[in-house]
Amino acid sequence: MPNCYAAAGHLNPATLKVIQQADGVLTSSSLKTQDLDIINIVVSDIAQCSHYLTAHSPLALNAGLTQAILEAAVAATTFISTFNRINDTPIDAEVDA
Repeated sequence: MPNCYAAAGHLNPATLKVIQQADGVLTSSSLKTQDLDIINIVVSDIAQCSHYLTAHSPLALNAGLTQAILEAAVAATTFISTFNRINDTPIDAEVDA
């Protein structure tokens, strides 16, 4: 992931600073490593960042999460994202009118 951080810093230094601050807040929290790993998996999936998803998955497995848990987290995120996209349609505006 250092390459991703380097790319973010090169493209937009302010973005890298925000990413690093968010990482600092999370890692200094009372969340367990497994909780942090699930957060990273879910955020990576929501952002549709396959590189981060690929990078975080082995870390999550090494922290004791199972492949089934990772797959369930991604499936839930995919379901919610799809539901939100479907729910945000012109049909809604017609029903509300």
